[in-house]
Amino acid sequence: MASYTSLDPATFAVLTSSFFRIADEMGINLLQSARSTIIREARDASCALLDASGQIIAEAEHIPVQLSSLSLPLKACLRKHADRPIRPGEVFVTNDPFDGGQHMQDITIFSPIFWGDELVAFAGSIAHHVDIGGSSAGLTYDAKESYQEGVLLPSLKVDLERDFQPKGMLHDLIRVNFRAPDVTIGDLRAQLAASHTGEVRLKKLIERYGLDVVRTAMRDSLDYSERLMRQAIEAVPDGTYEGVDQIDDGVFTPRPIKVAVAVTVKGSDAYVDFTGTDPQVPEFLNAPYGSTLSTTFSCIKMALGGEQTPIPANEGCNRPIHVFAPYGSLVNPAFPAAVRARMCPAYRIFDALLSALQKAVPGRIVAQGFHVNTTSGFSRFADGRYSIFIEDIGGGWGAGPRGDGADMIDEPLSNCKITPIEAIEFDHPFLMMERYELIPGSGGPGRH
Repeated sequence: MASYTSLDPATFAVLTSSFFRIADEMGINLLQSARSTIIREARDASCALLDASGQIIAEAEHIPVQLSSLSLPLKACLRKHADRPIRPGEVFVTNDPFDGGQHMQDITIFSPIFWGDELVAFAGSIAHHVDIGGSSAGLTYDAKESYQEGVLLPSLKVDLERDFQPKGMLHDLIRVNFRAPDVTIGDLRAQLAASHTGEVRLKKLIERYGLDVVRTAMRDSLDYSERLMRQAIEAVPDGTYEGVDQIDDGVFTPRPIKVAVAVTVKGSDAYVDFTGTDPQVPEFLNAPYGSTLSTTFSCIKMALGGEQTPIPANEGCNRPIHVFAPYGSLVNPAFPAAVRARMCPAYRIFDALLSALQKAVPGRIVAQGFHVNTTSGFSRFADGRYSIFIEDIGGGWGAGPRGDGADMIDEPLSNCKITPIEAIEFDHPFLMMERYELIPGSGGPGRH
């Protein structure tokens, strides 16, 4: 390890581990503080620590598809507001699928961390909000363009004292456009609580080790992950490996919608090309570029990551992976494409990549499992207020070369939990669950 850093191995190991523990603790505070069941119980949220330039330093063990491209929206915010540096008390807020984000329900907050007057890092959190306006409550399955899917927050710089208090711009925008604004505001405050945790913990590290040492550990941790990722890719035979998958049909598209991918391995680099994928569709089944990147990075890390030497999940992992997604296609749609159900094409990307990688490293890839979103959504308007419930139901992973798959858990890209029935009925008393169970043998026969 000493060859990857100028720090002594013990200090480097302690600091890199601390960065991940900071992200994990941020997540604990976010989940325990949230109002909605989809965040508090199902854990549809993620946290990360990023450096001042927008690179991911450490991802919490949360949702891969939210985290692996989290640098994109932060870099978009930094570019947009480059004419005036961010100041203490300001945060970036965005949900823009066409500028680094994914779908608009995932609102991302980046809070700056200063040491004195110097910007050192950002505490980042992304959380799924049950309703952000749009044409219908919770789910907008019949949307044909993003305008119908909700309120777009285009890489905003927000002064918390001015804009996020009653009569403030962001507060009042949410109050009049979102159907359950109290829940949304509560969840956003939980994200800010996570940011505060990240700031306090990182400053403790700087107090103990000094700013220069902490920055060196940040930089070298990225190089360390990159080298491990390159070693994993280098072990794959050079060549081009292709995979294809498809969405059976859409709400308005009565035909299969294809995802095609070619993975070319050259030495320690992997080139992923989605040429041949179908054009974007006039419905909510498009995957923004950020979702395509996250899915690709996550799938390759899962498939090739070493069992003996786990690769720390940060920006360094992504450096050897080069992605081309044709603009205007299903996997890189042009505004104002609808993207609410972006996980449907994301899993077709995931499975197409698995098919390609199976040819590259046979015997190491898991079977394709329950890789699809099965989502239930219910809403009720009574006494002048909306109550909105959304639940994604997982079905398990496919079997691997050495054993059975996992039953009744969320898919690999999502990593959410099942919401307890008691929490559903307490928060949404208009719902009553009569039966919820695992059916033995429903996975079908197979070698494992």
